[in-house]
Amino acid sequence: GSAGPRISSDRFGVRLDFRSLNLDDQGLRQTLHASVEDVRQKRQLDHYEKVYFTQVHLEHNAISGAGVFLLTRFLEALELRPRSLHLDHNQIGDDGLYHVVELIQSSALPIEQLHMSHNRLTQKSIRHLFSALSTHGAYPRCGSDGLFVPLWLRLERNAILEAPSLVSEASRAGCTFCIINATSGRHCSAACCVD
Repeated sequence: GSAGPRISSDRFGVRLDFRSLNLDDQGLRQTLHASVEDVRQKRQLDHYEKVYFTQVHLEHNAISGAGVFLLTRFLEALELRPRSLHLDHNQIGDDGLYHVVELIQSSALPIEQLHMSHNRLTQKSIRHLFSALSTHGAYPRCGSDGLFVPLWLRLERNAILEAPSLVSEASRAGCTFCIINATSGRHCSAACCVD
């Protein structure tokens, strides 16, 4: 467990750390409501940034799609643009990923990391995510070295039945992939792709 919600900021943005708090959707609602003023104060300390990025850590909780809806509305209301969104190890089904896709589509700026492993996602919402990414002009994003860097996307341990055919289908639709094999010895990261 964790001591409680932690909100911090630096010149890069705000960090919301609500991981491992045993939050369900109602608990997340209360936590977000209680955090609004703290986030606003942290933003005022660094008001020269036009776009305010954030890291969101909500992994290892018990939130569902309803909780993801609350989170996306919270981020939009406070004009926060997530650079990384950690929603792994929850109870999020397809409806939750649809809310994440809406968040992605509403921003011209890319999310750099999306962690959705160990949830209840199916091919249906993954297909929807891949479709949104393939038509969004910010993906793949351009790294600081001028090279393209793909979205770091974690989807393992979900209810995906036919992953290879799903990847093939998305490739035909225009998505490019770098599939990481833990045993390959290659060391891609969220910051760079070795392919």
